[in-house]
Amino acid sequence: MAEEKKVIITQSMMKDFYDYYHGNQCGLIFVEKYINKNYEKFPPSDTQAVGNWFEYQCIGATTKQSKVPQPEKTAKGELTAPYKRMEAQVRNFKNFMMIYGIEIVSVQEKLTVGETTIMLTNEKGEEVPFKIDGLEGTTDVICKAKYDIKGIFEVKDDFGKVIRVEEQVIIFAGEEFILDIKTTGLLDDKWNDYGWELSHLHNKDKLVRQPIHYKYLTELLHGKQYKFLFLLFSQSNDYDFRSIIFNIDEQQHIKEHEEFIVWTNRWIKYHLKKGFQAVPDVVRCHGCALKLGCKHFMAVPKIQIYHYQPQKK
Repeated sequence: MAEEKKVIITQSMMKDFYDYYHGNQCGLIFVEKYINKNYEKFPPSDTQAVGNWFEYQCIGATTKQSKVPQPEKTAKGELTAPYKRMEAQVRNFKNFMMIYGIEIVSVQEKLTVGETTIMLTNEKGEEVPFKIDGLEGTTDVICKAKYDIKGIFEVKDDFGKVIRVEEQVIIFAGEEFILDIKTTGLLDDKWNDYGWELSHLHNKDKLVRQPIHYKYLTELLHGKQYKFLFLLFSQSNDYDFRSIIFNIDEQQHIKEHEEFIVWTNRWIKYHLKKGFQAVPDVVRCHGCALKLGCKHFMAVPKIQIYHYQPQKK
């Protein structure tokens, strides 16, 4: 009998399995990434490559294969336009760190929790244990504040108008916290799953799952939740960048996260026994790293049937 594969839960795995469960992710890709861990088969997109190079310039972060990201250059040996924009953003990063008095403690530190038990309450109000093989996450940077760091909180009325701006200490002098660097062209986007407009951020699980997971890991490892600071740099221009301190309800949101971990773990193990299925799609297959030789490859779309029913006037 084959030994059951251990499932080490990461925030990326949780998000991608959720997509697979709802038919929006191919099971073959999921297995290759998260079970077989063949990350080298999935090169970054052009946008991701720019972001990887930017992070290397800022903090010395390498790829998952420990490779140094290389920039794209013109025939004259100059950086192409996307990389030139991010070269200016590197200076913005350094200015931010200097002005706010932020020191780098560690880069790409892996937060690893071994086998653990999560207690959940069932419908009868009873505590039920669920064994998890392990949890993991890799930070961009663990930092320390040289002195108190302040942020602003906007108080709005029922119509969304700002009626008051309060300044608060968000990180105290000497405190360690997580800093996560991202590059994006969606700083003000409300509707995209990866858009950063603040009033809609609570609906963006693909963005908020990471800080919740990392807070949970630091609580398990250090007995307290590390604060989590996003530092977002525009890929559309060389001057716009934002910073968000991500706060949560330390009990309610962590309990919801534990439920999501247990759900993910149980269903992944179920599908490992049953077998993950291919979920072909013309767009997804077009850029798939596994498409060569894949018997499920979809070159043309399936014909969809539509029955027109005019609305009554």
